[in-house]
Amino acid sequence: MKCQHIVLVAFTSAALAAIVVSPSFSATTVSTSSNLTHNFFGFSSVGQTFTAPTDNILDSFSATFVDTQAPLTFSLFSWNGSTTTGSALYTSGPLAGTTAGGIATFSFTGINTTLTTGNTYAAIFDGSAIYQVEVAHDPSIDPYTGGQMIAGLGPGLFTINDSQSFLKYEDMGFTANFSGRVSGVPEPGAPLTLGVFALSLAAIVFRARKTNSKTA
Repeated sequence: MKCQHIVLVAFTSAALAAIVVSPSFSATTVSTSSNLTHNFFGFSSVGQTFTAPTDNILDSFSATFVDTQAPLTFSLFSWNGSTTTGSALYTSGPLAGTTAGGIATFSFTGINTTLTTGNTYAAIFDGSAIYQVEVAHDPSIDPYTGGQMIAGLGPGLFTINDSQSFLKYEDMGFTANFSGRVSGVPEPGAPLTLGVFALSLAAIVFRARKTNSKTA
């Protein structure tokens, strides 16, 4: 009987510790609203550079294209301001877009790649038939200040020329979903649960003492 009490008390203590240190999760979405299309005839790669936010696990990345029927692949690289660096941090398999009214949305999910907050990365779409991409464009205001649209031939990407007024404030129409994990933060309702466990533990100890006193 005494052994059972010890096991139950140990289990209760472990449960209390799990409640107190349960991790919490947060999320950030970075997106631009597309309002224009841009021609990319002759290019095999287009993409968008972006800055990793505090929630630095990239979960998914999507963009919209026009008259692009062939599947695209998505790759993620570090970006040094003018080109990609190192090997790909993530590469997907070919994915066909979800087409509606001539607009194809390519949504790459399950990326689950941890980035460094504040660093710049390049999200690149590769395909054999990239014709037009939906872009967020404003002649005087940068739609997204954390990066810019890029394009290139094969792996050698180059930055769209910002000196041209038409391209100066132009980004891909994209949505990037990030998540973050914060350890050691109590779950909502943990104080109440903690109180219930404490009362249960006190009752167990009381009963154990009462039983032992009768046995003696």
